[in-house]
Amino acid sequence: MYKLLTGWLVATPRTWQDILAVLVCIVGKLALTPSNYPHVSLGWDKLNHFAAFMALAWAAWLGVRTAAFRQWISLLGLVVYGAAIEVLQLYVPGRSSEWLDLLADAIGIGVGAMMAAYLLRKLAT
Repeated sequence: MYKLLTGWLVATPRTWQDILAVLVCIVGKLALTPSNYPHVSLGWDKLNHFAAFMALAWAAWLGVRTAAFRQWISLLGLVVYGAAIEVLQLYVPGRSSEWLDLLADAIGIGVGAMMAAYLLRKLAT
């Protein structure tokens, strides 16, 4: 299992950038679809935000892992992306814009980046 996990983690940064691009599209689609359409949910809106942005941060951190400054810029970009989603949701029927959603996004970004950084550090030792 450990070998499978380490092989998956050390995928090329380009692979993680591609995964990030796909995740950005998926999160955008889920966040900006009117609420009366069927959608994926973990049962609590804030948990949905947390999990989505944790996955985005994970992919972003691994996608630019060779440049620390770019890692931080990518995380800041994800916070801006979360804020943009909240603003756009003002215009989507059945959706609401909440500061707590953006907070859940930010916490997910922090946790995802910390997990990715920790695992990369463990693999390097």
